[in-house]
Amino acid sequence: EKWTAEQEEMPLWYSHVFSGIPVLGSPVGGPLAPLAQFRELMRPQVVLAFTFIIFFFLAGLGTYLYLKEIGLSKYTAAVGAVIYQFIGNLATTPNAGHAGRAASVAMFPLMLFFIHRALKSKKLLYFILTAFATSFAFYEGHFQITYYGLLFILGYVIYYLIVHRKENSGKDYIKIIGCGLCTVAVICLLMAAVWLPVLGGLGTAARGVERGYEYATSWSMPPLEVIDLVIPTYSGLLDKYWGFSHFKIHLEYFGLLSVIFAIFTIILYWKKTYVKFYTLGIIIVLFVVLGGHTPFFRIFYTIIP
Repeated sequence: EKWTAEQEEMPLWYSHVFSGIPVLGSPVGGPLAPLAQFRELMRPQVVLAFTFIIFFFLAGLGTYLYLKEIGLSKYTAAVGAVIYQFIGNLATTPNAGHAGRAASVAMFPLMLFFIHRALKSKKLLYFILTAFATSFAFYEGHFQITYYGLLFILGYVIYYLIVHRKENSGKDYIKIIGCGLCTVAVICLLMAAVWLPVLGGLGTAARGVERGYEYATSWSMPPLEVIDLVIPTYSGLLDKYWGFSHFKIHLEYFGLLSVIFAIFTIILYWKKTYVKFYTLGIIIVLFVVLGGHTPFFRIFYTIIP
């Protein structure tokens, strides 16, 4: 901050960390993130507090809009929004100041809402809004979480097009593919200021780190901790953590009521299109988060970039 004030420009190189690292060498926004600009007006700790408030609001808003979009009532959508706002992976992020993790989790429902509206209306506007929401998640958020969210959305798009194949003509598919390519292009353009420096430094950036399957699975979720989804502190937390990860400073707790609701939804509304999709999605996601503890992730690791 002192250097920036004296030189009236942002430094592009930190020389005192790991013998020097680029300021823009991270795949997330850092000093270029939209909400980071408020640090010019307020103290960093105040900005961080407001950042979490904004993310919690966006998480609820996005969930409400998406659930309404797929046909749920206002009351049901509101309940779903509140539940999502307080899932462990979002609600416990302020404990360690993990605003990036919160951003990626919070923006996911909005990304889903915009892409669903885009596929339904076939309007370029909603594809562009999807690109803006995704770029915001990348700038503010956790790269890996946002990336996995995009993979899930890709699966959602494929499923949607299969289910609604009789409603779309050849021209509709051409339009959707064209708008989808525009979405990817806009994301790349918006993220160029961050991603181009990363691509330029890939050969020298990972110093002291072995890249490969073992490294990629080093933070796999231990199978026993699946119980934490319904019993929040089963594997402990902070200094009382007894699980098999390196440490644990957040919860994965979904909420007991949400799990009960999900079970009854599967039993009573199995014929509903989105119930089938999310049931299948939960199973696949569970295998992915278990990582190296199952052979499934080896397939995922080999196929997916």
